[in-house]
Amino acid sequence: MSALAQFLDDRRAELIRRWEERVQHPVEGTPGFLDALSRALRGEEQEPPDSPCRRCVHPGAQLEAVIHEFDALREVVFELIHEAGLQPLSEQIRILTRFISRSLARAVVQFSRESEAKAAADAQKMARDAEALRQSETRYLLATRATRNAVWDWDLLTDALSWNEGISTVFGYAPEQVIPYATWWYEHIHPEERERVVHGIHAVIGSAHGQHWEDEYRFRRADGLYRRVRDRGSIVRDSQGKAVRMVGAMQDVTDQREAEENLSEREERLRGLLESTAEGIWGLDTEGRCTFANFACLRLLGYASAEELLGRDMHALTHHTRRDGRPYPLEECPIHEVFHTGQHADVEDDVVWRKDGRPLRVHYRASPIFREGRVVGTVVTFEDRRYAAQLRGLAEASLAINRADSLHAVLQTVTEKAREIIGAHQSITSMTVEQNWAQAINAISLSDKYEAWRGYDEHPTGKGIYSVVCKTNRPLRMTQEELERHPQWLGFSEYKDTPPPLRGWLAVPLIGRDGRNLGLIQLSDRYEGEFTAEDEDILVQLAQLASVALENVQLAQQTREAEEWLRLATSAAHIGIWDLNPVTGAMRWDARMKESFGQPLDASIDFATFLASLHPEDRERTHEAVRRALHPASGGEYINEYRTMGPLSDGAVRWVSSRGRAYFDENGRAVRFTGTVLDITERKRLEEETRRRAEFEQQLIGIVSHDLRNPIGAITLAAATLLRRAGLNERQSMAISRIVSSAERASRMIRDLLDFTQVRSGGGLRIEPKPLKLHDFVHQVADEVQLAHPERELIVECQDDTQVEWDADRMAQVLTNLLSNAVRYAHEGTRVTVRARRQDDQILLSVHNQGEPIAEEVRPRLFQPLTQGSGQRDHAGRSIGLGLFIVDQILRAHGGTIEVHSTREQGTTFTARLPLRALPG
Repeated sequence: MSALAQFLDDRRAELIRRWEERVQHPVEGTPGFLDALSRALRGEEQEPPDSPCRRCVHPGAQLEAVIHEFDALREVVFELIHEAGLQPLSEQIRILTRFISRSLARAVVQFSRESEAKAAADAQKMARDAEALRQSETRYLLATRATRNAVWDWDLLTDALSWNEGISTVFGYAPEQVIPYATWWYEHIHPEERERVVHGIHAVIGSAHGQHWEDEYRFRRADGLYRRVRDRGSIVRDSQGKAVRMVGAMQDVTDQREAEENLSEREERLRGLLESTAEGIWGLDTEGRCTFANFACLRLLGYASAEELLGRDMHALTHHTRRDGRPYPLEECPIHEVFHTGQHADVEDDVVWRKDGRPLRVHYRASPIFREGRVVGTVVTFEDRRYAAQLRGLAEASLAINRADSLHAVLQTVTEKAREIIGAHQSITSMTVEQNWAQAINAISLSDKYEAWRGYDEHPTGKGIYSVVCKTNRPLRMTQEELERHPQWLGFSEYKDTPPPLRGWLAVPLIGRDGRNLGLIQLSDRYEGEFTAEDEDILVQLAQLASVALENVQLAQQTREAEEWLRLATSAAHIGIWDLNPVTGAMRWDARMKESFGQPLDASIDFATFLASLHPEDRERTHEAVRRALHPASGGEYINEYRTMGPLSDGAVRWVSSRGRAYFDENGRAVRFTGTVLDITERKRLEEETRRRAEFEQQLIGIVSHDLRNPIGAITLAAATLLRRAGLNERQSMAISRIVSSAERASRMIRDLLDFTQVRSGGGLRIEPKPLKLHDFVHQVADEVQLAHPERELIVECQDDTQVEWDADRMAQVLTNLLSNAVRYAHEGTRVTVRARRQDDQILLSVHNQGEPIAEEVRPRLFQPLTQGSGQRDHAGRSIGLGLFIVDQILRAHGGTIEVHSTREQGTTFTARLPLRALPG
């Protein structure tokens, strides 16, 4: 009876493969089940073990699937027996069948029991879930009422969106203002962020695994103001994974963001302050570990970054040893004592140890940090005593350099101060002009160590190592060993025995305001050790002071030369010069100034004398102009014209134009007021004559145009009456029509003349803006012009229905004039085009025709009165040349402009730019 068992053992892999293919999933426990079957066939075991198909008993499993698995097993076994041609005994078949049947029975019983238990467990869980849901909904309701958030619930199937009371309490919307759909929410997102937010939330909803969404954006309140909100939502999906609901909360974070920005700004300012100070600063926690270190601290202690110090024990790192080499116990450290006493510690002279092991003499202060009355940290500030002394020396040097009044004095002062501040035996300062070393000016300072070389005065040749500094405009600092290896030093070997021998070297360039090299300062043979980076910093600052002083001395010399040149120039141009001391009232006048005011050349002048020399009608106005110029808010600028009547003028009045500028100290007080006067008596005479002539012309035009209106009106009325009379033949009608047309043309000329007179009289053109539709307005005016010129093709391009606020009559006058001109001067058979469109907050209105271009010399004055673009009078239409002038004035009254572009190839286009709304005026 073991032949079938052996066969199934041999074909076990194939049996398992086919069985799993039939049921389309791996069958758990298969090896153990087949082992039991083999033992049953050998008579070693009768009862089957737990079924390998037990895995099918799970939520949603079907009994049919369990039965199918055993049927599939039976089929696969018999298939293999048949394919092998094996003929097992009937007893073996019986055992095989009974084993599989009993296994199936056990699986069915087990399935039934577990299904019943599962159903009972499900019922209990549903009851618990229902109670939990009720409690959750209660908590949710209480939470949404208590929170300051606007909570929302979005039905993704219907797009319905509901809000809690937060939409009213936080954002001010009444319930009836809130439309319960998502589109209302979209519309209240700031336009600049709307597309991003909507796209982002729908991307999460559309994602198969998207569960949560969060974004930050601006949301419009009921009062129209936007608030920054943080919005979060969670998605509910059905059993197929489809998003069906979304619940979220919108939180107003405007105040929080502003507070964060303010805090960030304050932190940035504090960080900038800490990093800009020259004092080293580090912070300590209660364990003595470093919490922060500024740039000066890193520089003074020789560290590259704060990460090298943060979290380190600063006493063990920098304060472990006294200046005499003895250990420095922590309990004796004044900085450590601050944690216990809560008092400040100030130590005038101590040492801290740099990263490279060198001591640094410092003056330090330690201050406690309190929180709720308890010391929680310490801030230590310290300064390099030597560096501080150098800074004081630099301040003294600045005063000494500014007192020097010549190039040689400046150079010598700089040279001596450089050696004194840095502490070196040798100092040389050289000044060149465009790197011309043959004309260099040099100053030398040597200590007693180099007394033998104090008479050295050989000029440099420009071939030494110093030329590198001047060419690159960068400092150079080297030890003696580095110096001797430098190729420029080797090339300088033929000169190295002539000047004092060098022992280490530090050189910095002198750089002018425009970046040009002016020369350099050189130091050698430091008193102690090698030159340091701090020495270089100090010398760079001294070089900057020296560069400014040298240029100032040169500028003073140039100023003296310029003043002499100015004196000669003003004398030749008949310009007077004055200078007023606003504090004392004293004035200085040159000879030309006194001549213009009718004053004797030996007269003593003060501000009172100046005022007394003015025409009485100009005195107070001029005095007020001077007061304004002496106030800092004016910028110190003074421009005035007035009449003078001095004692030597014999009653004659002179007109002068005066220009000046006041200069102020750091407190805003005027300390000097200087300027010029120019005699403009002849110019004033010509201006008065021109003004009177223009007034006469304007009055004449006004009178003529005004007096012509009545007769022209009578002619127009009479002609119109005649036209309405019946029985007129064609010749009579044409004659009367010609009278009407001429009268209307005369009326337009009179209107232009009246507008011209009003503008020239200073009144300007008044407008009364009213709302009108751009599209309707342009088409109406174009239709009227088309009726007057039926022989011409007039094209209108205006699809914009924007509403504007213009004076319709005045703007019709503008468009009619431009269209009439375009029709009049267009080539035969060509079209005239008018276009109107909106561009941002402006309207562009253009008229184009294809005709002879406007002469280039005429264009600059095309919009001036009595100017015609065609270069000849048009006797068939208007001929007084006021049309474009009036057009320009109407557009100006609307706050607009006009421009023209005219070429033979592209034709002529007039383009007006107007605001959407003109202000009345």
